[in-house]
Amino acid sequence: MRLLEVEVEHWRGLTGKLGPFSTTLNLICGPNEAGKSRFFQAIRYALFESYKGTAQHKQSLQSWTSPESPTVRLIFENEGVTYQLSKRFLKGGYAELSGGGKTIKDADAEEKLMSLIGGREATGRGETSDDAMGIWPLLLVEQGKSRDAASSSLNSDSHARLQDLLAGEIGTAAISASGKKLLELAALERDRFFTPSGQEKTQLKQARTRCEKARLDLDTAEVNYKRQASTAAELADIRRQMTDLAPRLDLARNEAKVAKQKAEAARDARNDRDNKQASRDLAANRKENAENALSARIVLESEIEVAENVLVAARQRVNELLGREKQLVDDLVQKEQAVQLALEQREAARERYKAAQKAAQARQTNEQINALQETVKQLEENEAKVRQLREQRVNLVEVAEDNLTSLRTLEQECKVAKAQLDGAAMRIGITARQHVQVNGEPLETGGQREILVTGRERITLDGIADIEVRPQQGTLDDLRAAVDDAEHALKDTLESLGVTDVAAAVKAEQEWSRVTREIQALEREAGLISKQPLAALKEELERLRIKSAELGEVDDSIDLPSATDAHEAAQQALENAESERNAVDKLVTQHRTELATVKATVDHLANQQKDRLSKLDATPARADLESTHEEMKRALGLAQMAFDDAVQRFDALGGEQVDDDAKRLERAAAKLEQRQSETKSKLDELQGSLRMLVQAGSYEQVQDCEAELELATTELTRLERDARAAKRLYDVLAEKQQALVDRLTAPVTKRIQPYLADIFPGSSLQHGDKLDFTGLQSSNIEEGFEALSGGAQEQFSLMTRIGLAEVLAGDDRLPLILDDSLVNSDPERIKLVHRVLDRASNKLQIIVFTCHEVLFDALGADFHHRLPATRHPA
Repeated sequence: MRLLEVEVEHWRGLTGKLGPFSTTLNLICGPNEAGKSRFFQAIRYALFESYKGTAQHKQSLQSWTSPESPTVRLIFENEGVTYQLSKRFLKGGYAELSGGGKTIKDADAEEKLMSLIGGREATGRGETSDDAMGIWPLLLVEQGKSRDAASSSLNSDSHARLQDLLAGEIGTAAISASGKKLLELAALERDRFFTPSGQEKTQLKQARTRCEKARLDLDTAEVNYKRQASTAAELADIRRQMTDLAPRLDLARNEAKVAKQKAEAARDARNDRDNKQASRDLAANRKENAENALSARIVLESEIEVAENVLVAARQRVNELLGREKQLVDDLVQKEQAVQLALEQREAARERYKAAQKAAQARQTNEQINALQETVKQLEENEAKVRQLREQRVNLVEVAEDNLTSLRTLEQECKVAKAQLDGAAMRIGITARQHVQVNGEPLETGGQREILVTGRERITLDGIADIEVRPQQGTLDDLRAAVDDAEHALKDTLESLGVTDVAAAVKAEQEWSRVTREIQALEREAGLISKQPLAALKEELERLRIKSAELGEVDDSIDLPSATDAHEAAQQALENAESERNAVDKLVTQHRTELATVKATVDHLANQQKDRLSKLDATPARADLESTHEEMKRALGLAQMAFDDAVQRFDALGGEQVDDDAKRLERAAAKLEQRQSETKSKLDELQGSLRMLVQAGSYEQVQDCEAELELATTELTRLERDARAAKRLYDVLAEKQQALVDRLTAPVTKRIQPYLADIFPGSSLQHGDKLDFTGLQSSNIEEGFEALSGGAQEQFSLMTRIGLAEVLAGDDRLPLILDDSLVNSDPERIKLVHRVLDRASNKLQIIVFTCHEVLFDALGADFHHRLPATRHPA
């Protein structure tokens, strides 16, 4: 089935027609309130709402100010037959269906319509529900429901039809009722043991808990029994330890006593060794002091000798520098005089150079004044011509090129309207059988005359008859009105321009253009004469005249190039003299700096030498220092021998280790005493624990717990076997049913997946067991339909609708009508949807209503209609 035309009258303020629609892509656009949703509603009401009744939803169709009943006319094609359906609602309501050579009305028409489109007669007073519309809720996507899942539009009829089509396509029967019942019974059996999420229920949990408790009790009893045996073994070991510790403790105490006596003797020897060591260190310090004093005397004597030689050389350098200083000062005076002379010569050359510059500037200024005067004169003449032409153009009628185009268009429309009127007019031919007056004009015998009649007219045949001619009204009236409108439009335009006819307008436009071109040519000429305006040039001319007056009289005899060369030569001579003077001045400065530095060095060296001599006078004589040094060496040797003897005595008694051994052995004896006490306490503790464990009867507890565990394990094994069997039965039946659902869904998925790949690349469809598509899957990520964004839901729903519609269409073609179904989608995604809709139009008739025309420019619709921008009440 495909729609061809839809026309509405007085439909909520809308009267208009759409069509003829293309069998492929159709686009109807317009702003809000233009009528898109009202056309969509009219299609739905024409197909599924009964003409009878005055329910509220039908009363809302009444136009605001018109009493006329709302009417819709629909032309569609079904199985090669073209049908025209007309319905009027409310007052004078009727239904009429014509096609295939028959016309039927009212209830018969609606019954026939339902058989053609696969719907059911609506019941109740409200709007026809989706359940009575067959497959059409899937095909009519009204505004605001584009985000609804496509599966929500499948009612019981369309669902059954889809199942039958898919079962026939894959060659497999649909899921049987007995199969569903068997799966339900298996689910009930499984649900005895498991929750919907797969968790175990109370019966299994209690059996498993009982088994775990019995195992835990057995573990506890076995631990207690093992503890009793372990405690007895440990008690025997502790008793053996107590017997072994007594002799070992006596031996340790004797060893600690002997070590303590030996440590007291070693302590006296260590004190003597430390005293001898202090005496030796004092002697070594005295010997080192005497050695350092002798070395310092020898170094000081050497420094005094070297410093005296350096001081003599520095005083000789001072004398040399004093002799060189006078020669440099005389040379500096000569260079300063040469600089002064060059400065005077440079000043004289500068004054001559300034005079030459002034003369050259005066000549240049006068040349500029002369050239500027000529330019100003040319511009003033040009401006006078332009002013004259502008005054001339003021008196002309202004007719632009676009005015002429409009006049020619209106004139042509007049000619066309007159030609159409003449073509449709009545022509009356009169042949005179005798002399007669026709409308007051003579017509001789045998003469002929043709009268063109475009309206009601009286033809008078004097003395014979009056003929009243009344042409059929309608078309001629419209043509005459068109001629009048065209002539009035032409006349109004000519009057607004101030001309009598089109020829006068052409002449006025030519004269206006000629004067305008002359003005533009003069303006371009003025631009070529000067880029600056005339006023700016006059200001510049006045400035140059003032500048010339300020320069006054000049000496033209001075040549600027020669004066420039002389000035530059004098400047260079001055710079050379200053450079030579600066070089000598630099030498003088360096010489004086060096002289001051050397003098300071001499003074510094003299002071240092004086200090050294004073220090040498305060130092003992060299022979006395050498004698003291030898005496300190002998004293150090004797002290070292005494220290060595004390060390040998201390080492013979055991040295530093004797003290450590005494402390270690004393600590070891104490540890053995502590261990003996702890072992005695442990012995008492183990004897008490063993008595308590024997009284508790641990062996009997183990036997009882083993019996309980065996009973609990047997019961749990039985329940687990029953649960696994129930779950396995359900899983096998569900798997078989899912496999059949997958086979039924495959043809739809095959149709949807190519469209889906354009919008959601890399994603595949998720589906349920009721031919519903629940979301997307890409890589390891699953996104349910509800988790998608608003735009993605629109796009997903549209792709699945297209696939389902293609399956339902079979070898026929069905319309898919979308009323602003992409309001939440961004422009880039809408561009991708263009590709999908274009491909889908090979099998479906796509009709798109939208208020976003610019977003669908690239759709390439075969039928494109734009609704007016306003909504007028009828």
